[in-house]
Amino acid sequence: MPYHLPNRKSSGKKWNLVGMLTGDFEITIDDKGRIMIPAKLRSQMVGTLWATEGPDQNLWIFLPEDWKNFSEKVMRNLSPFSTEDRDTYRSIIAPAQELEIDRVGRILIPSHLKAHAGLKKEARILGVMMFFELWDAEIYASHKQGSKERGVYEENQKKLKERIFF
Repeated sequence: MPYHLPNRKSSGKKWNLVGMLTGDFEITIDDKGRIMIPAKLRSQMVGTLWATEGPDQNLWIFLPEDWKNFSEKVMRNLSPFSTEDRDTYRSIIAPAQELEIDRVGRILIPSHLKAHAGLKKEARILGVMMFFELWDAEIYASHKQGSKERGVYEENQKKLKERIFF
């Protein structure tokens, strides 16, 4: 689905890309558990962000309007009468926290989210359009290497080739 950043001047059409959360950044977590949002990403942010547990021992961090849209879609498609669905919203919606961006562009990562992602000192931020992922640097390197060894990248490229035409 095409991505459109909220609160930006645009024609209003969803396909009009006016900004994207993209990039791969090496960052450091300070002694208080804060990270500095890279300037390229920070320029698109004001006030707060939302963070939740990602499925790959990482965190997903959203702009507020994107979190609202994403979480509403998740909840609309899940039933409280399904065990699997309850587990899904407990793993995505329940751990979510609103994070305030301080005056110098840092956010404090709550301890339960830090523990989920195994965050230590060195970390990586990966912008993936509508949100960014926060990884512990060693865990990300291991995950990326494992994906390469399993041929995940090649398989995904084949799938994209079938879906995308230039």
